[in-house]
Amino acid sequence: MGSGCPYEGRMKVPPVGSPSASLVIVAEAPGPHEFEYGIPLCGPSGKLLYDHLFKDQYGSYEDYLDLRVSSTYITNVILCDIKKPPKQIFEHCVQRLKQELDSLQPNDDRVLLLLGAVASQAVLGFKAHRGFFYDTPWGPAFYSMHPAYYLRVLERTELFRLDMEKFKKGFRVPTEPDIIVVNDPGGLSWLASEISSLPSDHFLAFDCETTGFDPFKDEIICVSLCFDDKTTFVVPMTPVAQPALMKIFQSPCRKTGANFKFDLKFLRKAGFNVRNVYFDVLLAQHVLNENFPLDLTSLTSLYTNLPPYMSELERYIKEHKVKSYADIPREILYEYSGYDAFATYLVTQALYPRVKRQYGDVYWGVSVPLQRALVDVELRGIRVDMNRVDELTLSVRKEIQELEDHLFQTVGQEFNYRSTRQLGRVLYHDLGLPVVAYTSKGQPSTNEAALRRLLEKAQQGQLSDEGRRAVELLLQLRKRQKVLSTYLKGPRGGVTRFVKDDGRVHPVFNVHGTHSGRLSSNDPPIQTIPKTALRTVFTVDSGYKFLEFDLSQAELRVVAHASQCQTMLDAFAAGRDIHAETASRIFRVPVEKVTPLQRHQAKFVNFGVCLDGDTEVVTSTGYKKIRDVRVGERVLTHKGNWKRVVNTHRVRAARLIEITTATKKKIRCTPDHEMLTPKGFVRAGALELGCRLVSLKSFLSSRLSSYDEIVSIREIPFDGFVYDLTVEGDHSFVANGLFTHNCYGRGAQSVAAQFNMSLEEAEALLDSFFSVYPEIRDYMDRVVGYAKRNRRLCNYFGRCRHFGTGPFLPEWERQALSYISQSTIADFTNQTLALLVYEFQRSGLDAYVIAQLHDAIMVECQEDIVDDVVTLVKTYYERPVADTDLIIPVEVTVGDCWQGGDLLFEE
Repeated sequence: MGSGCPYEGRMKVPPVGSPSASLVIVAEAPGPHEFEYGIPLCGPSGKLLYDHLFKDQYGSYEDYLDLRVSSTYITNVILCDIKKPPKQIFEHCVQRLKQELDSLQPNDDRVLLLLGAVASQAVLGFKAHRGFFYDTPWGPAFYSMHPAYYLRVLERTELFRLDMEKFKKGFRVPTEPDIIVVNDPGGLSWLASEISSLPSDHFLAFDCETTGFDPFKDEIICVSLCFDDKTTFVVPMTPVAQPALMKIFQSPCRKTGANFKFDLKFLRKAGFNVRNVYFDVLLAQHVLNENFPLDLTSLTSLYTNLPPYMSELERYIKEHKVKSYADIPREILYEYSGYDAFATYLVTQALYPRVKRQYGDVYWGVSVPLQRALVDVELRGIRVDMNRVDELTLSVRKEIQELEDHLFQTVGQEFNYRSTRQLGRVLYHDLGLPVVAYTSKGQPSTNEAALRRLLEKAQQGQLSDEGRRAVELLLQLRKRQKVLSTYLKGPRGGVTRFVKDDGRVHPVFNVHGTHSGRLSSNDPPIQTIPKTALRTVFTVDSGYKFLEFDLSQAELRVVAHASQCQTMLDAFAAGRDIHAETASRIFRVPVEKVTPLQRHQAKFVNFGVCLDGDTEVVTSTGYKKIRDVRVGERVLTHKGNWKRVVNTHRVRAARLIEITTATKKKIRCTPDHEMLTPKGFVRAGALELGCRLVSLKSFLSSRLSSYDEIVSIREIPFDGFVYDLTVEGDHSFVANGLFTHNCYGRGAQSVAAQFNMSLEEAEALLDSFFSVYPEIRDYMDRVVGYAKRNRRLCNYFGRCRHFGTGPFLPEWERQALSYISQSTIADFTNQTLALLVYEFQRSGLDAYVIAQLHDAIMVECQEDIVDDVVTLVKTYYERPVADTDLIIPVEVTVGDCWQGGDLLFEE
C-alpha cells in the first residue's frame, strides 16, 4: 500500500527478502497465518510451496522461513486485510506492486513466480494460463495457481508438484515449430503424398478451426496437420484443398487429436471420413489421472516446452470482441491452429507410451471406440415433438397460474414471489415465520433449502396453517418454473432452443466429463431430465420406434458380485425381486407374503441418527475421530463420567444438518440425531437459530459444561457413511465439543416415526437389516481401506480413481464406496454403445443409437425390425461384464417416444 491509499491505516503484511534476490515470488494477499506472524507465505500455503520447491535446499520448514530472506524476495499484490478490494483500490495495489518491483536491485538472472490469478493479472495485465513462462519487464515470470487452491482441491496437488518441477528447471528457450500454410495445388499434392506414405503406426495430429461450435450451421476455416517435431502444416479449407484432404484423411497412419469428436463431426458434415482415428490426448490424460485439467492448453504446459501460444489469439478476441473465428485475421488464426496441431503431436508422443503401459485395455477398449461412436450418436440426434412441448407448456403455465392465485389468496396479498426481498418480507414479516437460515449478506434466506426446513417445522406443527400452505405452494411453484424454463418453452427457451432445422436436438456427450467414466451431457443436458412425462417430448420419426434398453439393478449386482454376498447372488440368479427378498429376510415372512409396505421399508428405510466420520470424540486417551473409536474405550458423558462404549454403528445417509455455534464449534449429523440443550435432548432437525447447546468447557473444570448459541443451521447433501456410539449408563458423549445423545434407541425412533411403527418394531427392523448382508459391509470396509492405503481404486475394466495425498477426506470415502460399481457399469454401458453403433452400420440395419443414460441405451429403429434389433442389442448387452462371469439382465421398453410416466411432477 502506498501514499494516497484510503486503506493506508489497515493492518498489512510487508514484503520480506533481499532486493537483489534472483527469485521473486508474488502472491495474492495475506492469510490468517501471515497476519499472525507478520510475514508472507508462512502458513499452510507456504508449507506446500516449501514441500515442492525448497525442501531440497533447507533442512526444515522452520529453517526455510528463517533463511529464505537471503535468497528470495516475497511479496503480495494486496498487502492489507481486504480480500476483494474495489477496482480502483486494486489498481492502486497494482501500481504499488509495480513500483516495488522497479525498486529491486538489477539482476540479470532474476525470475518471477506468480502465485494465483490476482498475481498474474497484476504483473502481466491479463489472466495467464498456469504452467507457462511469460515475459515481463522484471524478467521471465512463471505462473501457477496459488497453493491455497491446491489445499482446497487436494486431488490436484500433483499438478502443483509438476508446476514446481518445471519452474525449478528454469526458463528455457521455448520450442517453436515451422508453420507452413499450404494452399497451392503443388504443395497440397506433395503434402498428401508425404502423409499417405507414413507407416500405419506413425501419428498424424490434426485440428480444425471453425467459424463456431455448431457443425450444423458453422464451417471449417482450416485444417492443421503435424507428423513430426519440427513442422506443422495449415491447410485453408477451399475447393482446391478438398481432394488432398480426402487423401490425407484416408491415409493408413494413426490420427490423433484433442477432443477429436468435435473435429470429426465437422469433417463428417463437410464430406470427409477419417480413417484410423487412434488417439485423443484429452482421453489419454483422463485415464492417466482424471483429476488433472482436461484441455489442450493445460496438457501443453505439462508435457511440452511450447510458449503460451494462445495468448495473441485470446488478446485479439478480447480487444476486438470477436464472436466468430471467421473475424480473426488469418495470420493470427493460422499460427494458433498450427500450434494446436503441433502441441497435440508433442503431447501424444509424451502420453502414448504411458497409456499403453498402464491403461491400454480401458483406453482402446472403451474410451477411444466410444468417442468415435458418439460422433454418429450426436449427428443423428433425437427428434422433438413440438406439439407435445406446446401441450405440456400450456399445462404447466396453467398450473403456475392456479398456484399463484392460491398463494396470493393464502398470504392475503399479491407480490413478486421471485423477488427474494419481497418474498422475505412476506414470509418473515407478514406471516411471522421463523428465520431458519441467512444469506452470505446476513439477510433471511428464501432459497429452496430454507423453504424445506420451514416445511419440516410445519410438519412438526410449529407453523400456522397459512405459513405451511404458503411454503408448500412456493416449493411447487419453483419446481414448475424450473421445468418450464429448462425443458419446455419458458423465458429461456427450454429444450426448444437446442432444436436444429432437422427437428432434432443433438446432445453433446462428454467422455471425459466425470471422474467415474460416466458420460455427462449438454446442449441439452439429456441425462438430467427427470423420469416424468417430460421425457415424452422426445420421439422418433414416423414408421420408427423408440427402444430403451436398461440394465436391471446393475450397480447392486456389481456390489453383490464383488462382495460375493451369497444371499444376494442367489436372489439375483433366481430372478427374484431383490427388495422383496430383503424384506422377506428382515420381516421373516415368505417372499410371496411380503406386502408393498414391507418392500418399501426394505428398500428405502433411512437409518439416519449418526454423525459425520470426522467428528471428534473425547475419549480417556484423548481426542479421536468417531470412526476410529472402538468398543471398550471410555468416553466423556454429559454427566462428567467416563463411560464405556458398548457398540459402534456405521450406516449410510442421504443428507446431513450442519450446525455452527457462536464459538465456531461445528457438527454435521443426520436430522434425527439429538443434541443436548438446557431443556434436554432435541433433534437436530428441530433446532433453530439462537438455540443454546450444551458444550464442553474444560476437562479440568469442576463445571464441565457451558452454553453455546447456534448461529448457523443448514442442510447439506450427503451420500456416504455416518457413525454413532452406544455408551453404557449415561447414553451420551462429547462430539466436536458439544454434548450429543448416543445411538441407543435413536435410530429406531427415526424409523418408527418414518413408518408409523412402534419403537420395538423399529429396533427389530434395524437389527434384522444389518444382519442380512454382512458380506457387503465387509466389502465396503475393504474398499475404503484399500483406497486409503493405495490412494487409488480400479474398476473391472482397469479404469482408476486417483485420490490425493494427506488426510483421506470424507468425500473421498463416499466416492470410493460407489466408484467400483458405478464406474464398472459406466464402462460396460459405454463399451456396449460403441459395439452397437458399429454393428448397426456393419449389418446395414435401419437402427441408430440416439442417447445413453448411465446404465441405459436408447435406440431408434424402423418399426418392422424391432424384434431383430432387440435380439441383437440383448446379445451384446447381456454378455459377461469385463472378464467376470457377471451377466446383467436387460429390461426393454418399446414405444413411440421416450417413456417417463404419466405425471409431469412428483410432489
